[in-house]
Amino acid sequence: MSGNSLTKSGANRLATEKIAYESAMSKGELTDLAFSGPLAEDFRIRSTECCFLATYGPSIPDDMTSMASRKKKRSKQNLASRSPTGSAESRTSEAVTVGWTVTLTTVFFCNLAVIAAHFYVTAHPEAQRMAMLRELLLLSGALVGLISLVLLPLVKRFRQTPPPRGLVAFGVCIAVAPILVVALRAIR
Repeated sequence: MSGNSLTKSGANRLATEKIAYESAMSKGELTDLAFSGPLAEDFRIRSTECCFLATYGPSIPDDMTSMASRKKKRSKQNLASRSPTGSAESRTSEAVTVGWTVTLTTVFFCNLAVIAAHFYVTAHPEAQRMAMLRELLLLSGALVGLISLVLLPLVKRFRQTPPPRGLVAFGVCIAVAPILVVALRAIR
């Protein structure tokens, strides 16, 4: 079936359903849609579509198709103009916030991995590769923690609504921890 025309059997089924629909409407049996039939099952016809079909028949007028395409274009333009999250934040503030939260997550998992590797190396002193991985993760965590601390003032500057204080405090703590460990090891 094409968009603007129906086959002959489809048109016959449509006419039959149209008559059944109009009779049910005149009797007051349809409130929202208690209408079923081959076309209703095939195309999941709603009451507005049935009214449209009852008014215009099986072919769609050209002005209706152009109106539908205009609505699609309009809705695409509205989606493009809105922020992806629907908030009033600018794209720059969204990008900086996402970058900051990604660095927080990375530092958090680096810290967890360093702790796990430390316990493993303590239990198995012969695991030299795990000790190297622990040191690599510690340096990575310190570097990413430094990036996170640099991004934090930018997040506070660009966002209209500041991030929650608890998240900021947690972020500062997990970002500073590996930096302090590396600094203390350098002092020793």
